[in-house]
Amino acid sequence: MDRVMVFMDGGNFFNGIQEMKIYFYNVAIDEIVKTVVDGRKLIRTYYYTVRPTDKTSKMYSTQMSFLDQLERSNYMKVRYGRLVGIPPNFKEKGTDVFLAIDMLNLAYKNSYDTAILISGDGDFVEVIECIQNMGKQIENWAFKGRKSDNLLKVCDSFSYIDDQMIKQCCK
Repeated sequence: MDRVMVFMDGGNFFNGIQEMKIYFYNVAIDEIVKTVVDGRKLIRTYYYTVRPTDKTSKMYSTQMSFLDQLERSNYMKVRYGRLVGIPPNFKEKGTDVFLAIDMLNLAYKNSYDTAILISGDGDFVEVIECIQNMGKQIENWAFKGRKSDNLLKVCDSFSYIDDQMIKQCCK
């Protein structure tokens, strides 16, 4: 049976959900994973994000609760980058590097047969080609407005995350 790992770019996913005008914290990440894995053997999901920093924000407790829930999910590993800059102009740093390193390292260790990348970020093209050269398959899921044509061309398969899929995965 095909062993699958899911690598989810949390920032990219969050922005895609916001563009759909769906309240992000209503989306069940485990249901998204179940949908993209489609009955194959899930080894683990890696979710890449940053921790919120503004403890006075109305959303702080909701965001922390969401992250706490993710950390307690079965077969889930949350990896944190950092925020840099001066409020409100923060930039997310480190998450894409962690994702690329984990995909590559786990492919090298033969931990999976297929990697599912949930992101529309074209910066992953070179690492995907490297992993494919190890005999691994890479599937890509992305929002229509956030897809990279370069990812679409290099990945073994490409699928859209659409309104219907997201609505089916809401709590």
